[in-house]
Amino acid sequence: MKEILPNLIPALTAVMPTLMAGLIITEGSLSFLGYGIPAPAPSWGGMIASSTDLLSRFPLLILGPVLAIVITVYALNTVGDYLAQRLNSRERES
Repeated sequence: MKEILPNLIPALTAVMPTLMAGLIITEGSLSFLGYGIPAPAPSWGGMIASSTDLLSRFPLLILGPVLAIVITVYALNTVGDYLAQRLNSRERES
């Protein structure tokens, strides 16, 4: 643990935000299809699924959850890329 953990933490720090973004996309997709979190619990995919029947009358209703997913996934990917670049620059300096 003393030898592996200190070398593993920087790599996991760079990879985890990207994995979290993938999990958000997966959960949203499954909830949209009806296989995700049950109805009383809030879910962005569930919100998108429930607003599709009202899309013809209220087209902006779907905009909130979609933008929330897009912005969150973009932010997590950006943080992951930044941490990976920092990790690579520290490895080059050593």
